[in-house]
Amino acid sequence: MKSTELSRTYLEGLTTEELIVLADRFDIEVPPDLAWSFIVETLLEINPTEGSESIAYLDNPARQETMEEDAAPLPEQYNISFIDILIRDPLWVYVFWEIKRHEKEAFESRSGFNGYYLKICPVGDSRKAFTVHIRPADTAWYVGIPDSGSSYKVQLCASADKKEIVIASSGVFTMPALFEPARTRGAHMSGASIGNAVSFNSLHVLSGANDFTILRNRERIVQ
Repeated sequence: MKSTELSRTYLEGLTTEELIVLADRFDIEVPPDLAWSFIVETLLEINPTEGSESIAYLDNPARQETMEEDAAPLPEQYNISFIDILIRDPLWVYVFWEIKRHEKEAFESRSGFNGYYLKICPVGDSRKAFTVHIRPADTAWYVGIPDSGSSYKVQLCASADKKEIVIASSGVFTMPALFEPARTRGAHMSGASIGNAVSFNSLHVLSGANDFTILRNRERIVQ
């Protein structure tokens, strides 16, 4: 049976589940929350040629099949409450979130429950905050941001008993500017020249901003 070298290159080609199986083979106890990189470093401390069992079983098709049967599929949800964003371009962000199962059940069982929504909050000016209604089954949404170049945070909220309940809040993020300084040859510029010394951000083309008008939805703002 062919033996495989226990090297960094080999180990970094394995999944977390395969590394855990390998560690178990060498009687190494791996905590369930240990990061993939730490498992690799732990296994690198082993020298199979000095009293340890060969890892040739990994090259055994029968063992490979067993490993595939033992590997658990990734869960659709992790039962945590969070919200985060990915900036797509100067006018759009991709927002994704999750609500703990028991919290979600508690919200939706209330007699005064009135749904969930995303609250987009400009930093420093709460008067310009606006909301986007989401369905209970939703876990992600594209949101149009009215002001490029500004900073925001997004809150995941529930409406119950006519009150706003903030479930989770994203970190503060800054949208790319639609316009960016143009390259100029001269160091000294007049006021008019400075006003014209901008060029259109190429990301604006990707946003499709010329094809539609973004409307702010203020209907679900909770006072």
